[in-house]
Amino acid sequence: MKIPRNDIIGEIVDSARKTLTLLEEEKDVDFGEKPSLVGSEGIFDSIGLVTFIVELEQGMEKRFGVRVSLADERAIAQEVTPFSSITTLAAYIEKLLLEN
Repeated sequence: MKIPRNDIIGEIVDSARKTLTLLEEEKDVDFGEKPSLVGSEGIFDSIGLVTFIVELEQGMEKRFGVRVSLADERAIAQEVTPFSSITTLAAYIEKLLLEN
């Protein structure tokens, strides 16, 4: 299935905002600056990342009617983690969708 990258990015940003709200994080994140999702400069710690992944998987299903599994062996085996930035995650999701 082909979903435009901008739509995928929109869902990633929406899911990130929802996750920050759920976790009651008071972070002022400028999503226009392409922030890191994980790492020392990242938006999420490990618990936040797990919550974000679940939120994003559910959001993709609700918004586009597709199921994606983002926390699997393939994601972990990537040379560069798909969760390093919004753009790398969007590219990884596009790849998963094209394979199915």
